Amino acid sequence: MAYRQSPSLPVLCTTGTHYDVGYNTGVTFSNNIRQYVNSSKRICEKIKPYYDTQEGREWYDIFLKATEGSYPQYCRELRGISEGSGVPFEILFLLNISPETRIHLERDATPTVEADGCSDIFLNGPNLKLLVHNEDCDPLVKQYGYMLNTKIDDVEGKERFLAFCYPGILPGPAFAVNGDGLVITIDGLYPKHVTLGAPPRYFMNRSLMRMTDIDSAEKLARNSGHGMAFGFCANMSSIRNTEESWVLEIAPGHPNAGTQIHTIGEGTELDPNYYFRCNSYKHSTVEEEPYLSSTHRMIRAQELPAPKCLHDILNILGDTHHGLYPIFRTPRETDRGETVLTVSMNILNKTMNLYQGNPKYQPYPFLSLPLELYKDII
Repeated sequence: MAYRQSPSLPVLCTTGTHYDVGYNTGVTFSNNIRQYVNSSKRICEKIKPYYDTQEGREWYDIFLKATEGSYPQYCRELRGISEGSGVPFEILFLLNISPETRIHLERDATPTVEADGCSDIFLNGPNLKLLVHNEDCDPLVKQYGYMLNTKIDDVEGKERFLAFCYPGILPGPAFAVNGDGLVITIDGLYPKHVTLGAPPRYFMNRSLMRMTDIDSAEKLARNSGHGMAFGFCANMSSIRNTEESWVLEIAPGHPNAGTQIHTIGEGTELDPNYYFRCNSYKHSTVEEEPYLSSTHRMIRAQELPAPKCLHDILNILGDTHHGLYPIFRTPRETDRGETVLTVSMNILNKTMNLYQGNPKYQPYPFLSLPLELYKDII
């Protein structure tokens, strides 16, 4: 009988400068990063070959210049990951501009297989405040992803956060909590056009680890003078300001990115405020790529009863009713994404609970972590 591996998720605790933290991450997870880079069809069959062309090299150089101008500290962090893991910086930078590159390469074709993406549910009542997230991404992340618990002290200032990381990609594109008590989950959004001359999405995702409240998050997202090349949505709650939660949609633009905040107020105990979203703009007018998985997940969520508790939420996020584009995703001919983790952020209890496998069938999380981080210690 084949052995079935139990759920596991390595966590690295580390401190230092941006470069130090990157280097320690690279050393610790060098095998994960190497295996991911060497196994990913997207990297090996599309992104690397494109980089070897003159057009691809020019594309790379444009993004590197924009990123070094806007986020030099995160370029140092990525160089640390490169030198620690032994994976060339060029490969890791290509990995960190892969959302923009994928759209660029598919600009003249209709995508035949769905892209990565996530689903989120807020439930906001006086005695229950939840942000629950399906992490939908490359199936390889299930095997090679990791958590980073870090405290950074560098010339640009201090940072403190706990984040789930894709191998070789900067912290920020998945889910995290920072030392100011801000909880964040990310949904990829897919505008039709990439803004050349602006820094890439993953670097802006990384920058949001510095936010202190919703206003500072929007300021970081506008990134005045530089903007952003692509799009995403940041879903946010605070363990210190618990009455409201927020959705921050970000659209590509230069010199400023476009931003739109939607506030999720508190409902009643019997009728908590319910909000579902996935990978389409809901509060901004942006021309988008067609994304059937996101459309069908949204339709299916509207068909199901509004949740009143965590159990109800996990039933929605674990739904597999649609044969081609279910809410809980597993790889298939029409959809290359996989729900590699589900994370429940309980704002009042200040806990992060993680589930591997379909959450509707998991009576307990396999890992529970605190949302309250001490700024001065790991």
